[in-house]
Amino acid sequence: MTRAHRLLAALNGLRSLGLEKTLRVPTLVIAGNQSSGKSSVVEAIAGVALPRAPGTCTRCPTEVRMSCDSCPHRTAIATANAIRRTLPPADSSWRCRIWLRFEHGAADQRQPETRFSTVYDRAHIAAHVTAAQAMLLNPKGAATAAATSAFMPLPSADGSTLGPSSALAALGDPSEYELRFTRNSVVLEIEGAEADLTIVDLPGIIQSHAEGPELVDLVHQMTRDAIKPENHTIVTTIAANDDPDNQAISLWARQVDPAGARQLAVLTKPDLVPAGMHDEWVQRVQLASANGPQRIHVVRNPGQDELDRDISPEAAREAEQAFFQRSPHWAPIAHRVGTPILRAALSSLLVEIIEQQLPDIQCRAREALRDVQRQLAALPPGPSAGSAPYELPVLLRRVAERLRDELQVGGEADAATYQRFELAYARLGTELGASMPAFYVNGRLFSALNRYDRYDDGGGGGGGDGSEGDSSGRNGSGPNDVDELDVAALRLEAQQAGKVPSAEQVWAAVDEPGPWLRAALAQRRLPPSFQTLDDVSQLLKSYRGPELPPFMPPHLLKKLITRFRGEWQQHAQECLEAVAGVVGAVNEGVVAAELGRYPKTAAAVRSALAAHLESVRADALERLANAVAVEHNNTSVQHLTAYNQYRKAFLAALKHAHMRMDEGSTDLLKQVPQLQGSQTAGADALLLALPSKEEDELQLMAACLAYYKVVFRRAHEVLPLTIKEALLNRLAQPDVLQRYLQEALLGQQPSAEAARELLHESEETTRRRAELADREGRLVQACRLLQQAAPALAPITALAAVPASTAEAAPTPTMELAPASTPAADTAAVLAEAPAAVPAAVQATASTAAVVG
Repeated sequence: MTRAHRLLAALNGLRSLGLEKTLRVPTLVIAGNQSSGKSSVVEAIAGVALPRAPGTCTRCPTEVRMSCDSCPHRTAIATANAIRRTLPPADSSWRCRIWLRFEHGAADQRQPETRFSTVYDRAHIAAHVTAAQAMLLNPKGAATAAATSAFMPLPSADGSTLGPSSALAALGDPSEYELRFTRNSVVLEIEGAEADLTIVDLPGIIQSHAEGPELVDLVHQMTRDAIKPENHTIVTTIAANDDPDNQAISLWARQVDPAGARQLAVLTKPDLVPAGMHDEWVQRVQLASANGPQRIHVVRNPGQDELDRDISPEAAREAEQAFFQRSPHWAPIAHRVGTPILRAALSSLLVEIIEQQLPDIQCRAREALRDVQRQLAALPPGPSAGSAPYELPVLLRRVAERLRDELQVGGEADAATYQRFELAYARLGTELGASMPAFYVNGRLFSALNRYDRYDDGGGGGGGDGSEGDSSGRNGSGPNDVDELDVAALRLEAQQAGKVPSAEQVWAAVDEPGPWLRAALAQRRLPPSFQTLDDVSQLLKSYRGPELPPFMPPHLLKKLITRFRGEWQQHAQECLEAVAGVVGAVNEGVVAAELGRYPKTAAAVRSALAAHLESVRADALERLANAVAVEHNNTSVQHLTAYNQYRKAFLAALKHAHMRMDEGSTDLLKQVPQLQGSQTAGADALLLALPSKEEDELQLMAACLAYYKVVFRRAHEVLPLTIKEALLNRLAQPDVLQRYLQEALLGQQPSAEAARELLHESEETTRRRAELADREGRLVQACRLLQQAAPALAPITALAAVPASTAEAAPTPTMELAPASTPAADTAAVLAEAPAAVPAAVQATASTAAVVG
């Protein structure tokens, strides 16, 4: 086998494996106008006649693969003839196998080649190609046939000619076929040809069509798509009686290959060169050879009168030779004229390109194999029928453990779920804060919570967004300081911003909070409603008993406190629902990740987890309601020291606002001996000592604010902890959850049959695994073909484990391969043929490894 034959056989094998696009196999593409003699050039090169009857010209790509080697298989020809209904071989050294290739369009999808027929007589090629093309142009009608054999031509009674089969005749006239053109291909694989060569014949470029411009655009796009890839060499055909500078194919070729490095032109119909134009064409050929990579050849093929006489390929070549010998015009470029020279030039060109690109093709093949093996490794192993009773508990355990990790930030889980829980707890704190007491005293608004409480969303204290700074009075910097909102300053801000038209309306808004004031309070996370000094005075008058001042009824403070109970129960339930919603989403994600390939199991586990979550949520809601009820039904604090500190701070702030001290009063306070080393402590102590006619009201306000400050901090800790313990911790118990899931899926007495029924893999995963295994097998064969084609290149020394697969190898018509049932077996063969540099240890593992690097 010559090196040229070995290279072309390998690349034809890559095509038959459907890897032409993936590996960017070098290809010769012949294109030209419909009347440029393009198909005649292909006929002359291949030595066969293609369809010429009206409606049967090239309407789909025709790929011709030629091999010089004689057909090696001559056994059982009679049986083959009987099966394929072909005539006896006219030449035992020549054979043509015809395939149908259906394009899928994507580089990573297989382009399957379907065996159509085998022909042993050159004279019968046109009839078989006509039938094969008819199948491609009638996808619906052809699909009704039991097999491709139904469309094969039938020999006449005397065996001298072939006629259409009944299935082909049923399709009607070619002008009435379902499709006018198709991207699917007819492949001719010729053994015993006159050259090692592969060329693709495209439909002729048309300028108009009776059925509309859409068909013109389709043919144009097919041609442009075919010549665009850089691994395609463009063979353009130009009739000698056409203007060579006004050809669409020449323009398109220059657009994709400006340098002309992958172009070769063929001048046809030289017998039709206008008088006086011979010298110009000769000069074009000479200049093309001297000044650039583009080459021009001249061929003469039979005219219509010769075709009508059924001229043989041999006679056509003799006529061509005689034409150039008797014409003096072409003598200066004799090395560029004639079909034999063109055929040899194309073969040499293709082999040269293959040799240049073969290392890159090998690299692409190995990288593609590595990629498909990575994808196979990423898929879960296929299910085993006998392992279902053991595999199902393992899967359920993995689900239970992964849920635990997600809910408790363990294992490989990140903190995303935990952070979503924290957001729910922070929203609970905001809602609770909105129900805290607030009192309005002389233009100032006091809340039980300072900015540290209101803006503590789990990230550490305080600071907030700074929005309170311009309208706050005694805002301190410590977590126990008192914040107060200066409503007068807020009024001025609103008036300057045009939110209210007049000062009177601002005061009205203070007395009856309107939208603008509510918005300002919400922005600062302050309660939307508040009580005034008059409101507290009315309460005090309503419950005043026989107690002498400064004593008050013991239940009076409780009455004031109960006014601000708010909707804690609702807020706590909303928080629980939010956390449960996060858990539900986590359940969905875990089921999809762990059980996505088992739809039945996933659906059953998803339903069981939803039921389990609902049961636990109901119990958690009851416990949460009890925790809120404890706060509502009891008015007490245990941390009296903190309570008294808060109460005194609030009372000082309230008195400060109530007395509306002017600058002179403030100066007097600054002269008071400092208490506890703090100037503020001295002022507060003095304020506490000063009497006020609303002393009882201010005391009640301060006590209420201090109580809620303690209770808020207590509730903001206890309620989230209750949710964590009653909901999350109960759900994050792998042993309990696994038992629950097994009982939910299999019942109290699980059976192997029920487990097998659940562990049916999804059709998508099965299909994906089969596709990858098939592609892996083809790529392994491709690596082997390439190694055989160029054994002197760098050996394959890097190995990677190959998942077992049983994909059937695609046929490799031009290169017979040793039988191989698995990719690993093919790999072993590749390694056996590799140079001795491959380590012995590597070869020892060939039975379970695939070539990847």
